[in-house]
Amino acid sequence: FGSTPWRTGEPYVVHRAAGPITIDQTPHPEQWKNAMVVRGLNLAKTTRPAQSRTEAMLLWDDQNLYVQAVALDADLRGRFKQRTDPLWEEDVVELFLKPYDDKSGYYEFEINPIGTVMALKIDDRKDRKSLKERSAWETGIVSAVQAAGSVNDSSDSDQFYRVILAIPWKNLSHVGGKAPKVGDTWRFTFCRCDYG
Repeated sequence: FGSTPWRTGEPYVVHRAAGPITIDQTPHPEQWKNAMVVRGLNLAKTTRPAQSRTEAMLLWDDQNLYVQAVALDADLRGRFKQRTDPLWEEDVVELFLKPYDDKSGYYEFEINPIGTVMALKIDDRKDRKSLKERSAWETGIVSAVQAAGSVNDSSDSDQFYRVILAIPWKNLSHVGGKAPKVGDTWRFTFCRCDYG
């Protein structure tokens, strides 16, 4: 799962994909071998390591930003099926992207173990737009989830879920619908909610 670990406090380098990235339920480690790996997420509002292990990676090409994350989870939960449902109230992997320091716009992407994708376009954190309004844009996202276990069955022990997303640059209006240039710097964070 990637080859180079990312070190906290240092820039995360999003490498260009060496070839096509497959979006399906099967791992394709050869396609991701050059990606930097984010490991060791911390609990919110603390510096303590999270008990649930999560690994995540990013790649890009001229068409898409690619996201892959593997979340170890002994009890997979995911009942929300609509992009405007509160996915963060169940198991979910999240990516926040903020392209510019001097502009307020950013994106929030979430995906749960049953493959429901939430994609929020936030123009300003101070606005009072509803979840429905922030979801009302054509994302063009292609996604897949591999669930190793039985989702929504607490009578057994599950293993993990792996999510993968292809997010088209052309639909990201905050960056003019274009891929970033080599050397551009964005802010991002990976998050995870685990209720198992």
